[in-house]
Amino acid sequence: MLIASETVRSQGIVYVTPQTQIFYSDGVFQTLNFNIDINGDGTPDFILSSLPGSSSTGVFTAIFTPFGNNSVVAIPEPPPDLGYLVAAVNQGTSIGSSLTPILNAQWYNNQKDQFGYATIGAEALIDQQLSVIGNFAGLSSAYIGFDLVDNGNNYYGWIQVSNPLNDVYGDIVDWAYQSSPNTSIIVGAVPEPSAFALLAIGSVSLIWCSNRRRLC
Repeated sequence: MLIASETVRSQGIVYVTPQTQIFYSDGVFQTLNFNIDINGDGTPDFILSSLPGSSSTGVFTAIFTPFGNNSVVAIPEPPPDLGYLVAAVNQGTSIGSSLTPILNAQWYNNQKDQFGYATIGAEALIDQQLSVIGNFAGLSSAYIGFDLVDNGNNYYGWIQVSNPLNDVYGDIVDWAYQSSPNTSIIVGAVPEPSAFALLAIGSVSLIWCSNRRRLC
């Protein structure tokens, strides 16, 4: 499923809100995929998947797969587990070529290991207790950092995820990326209202007050 979106471009930042709900869920009985077209060019850049539990393990998994040369900020799973967990990046963090502020973080692409995806979260019922791994459970607002590669240039961005309950069930709220190549972005940064828009709002307020002098 390719997701339609609404886009705002200003001051070097492209900000996008999806028009269709993008989510991962522990209640699926078959694989659920959402193709995410970050820059609106009609080509999927990442895929968000919900994988139902198998009869042998019962483990439900939500994964994030980069297409092409795109990458996502991820952290190696602790031994003896293999693979990578998508990092939950804090608002205000700088995302760029260096990931120094994010402990143990690496850029992950689909050639990084034998799996080709990073795990958002996994859960299983063990001895009547819910066991959850991942970095997003219980967070009403956290961010995925990404690197969108286009014509050999790197466009850094963030995706906001809301997963407020202590399980693997969340929504993608919005995302943004730098329109200038090879330029870092602050996680959570969105375009500010233009001076023209603020002027228009001010003019409307003045007209409203002039017509209602007793109230202003």
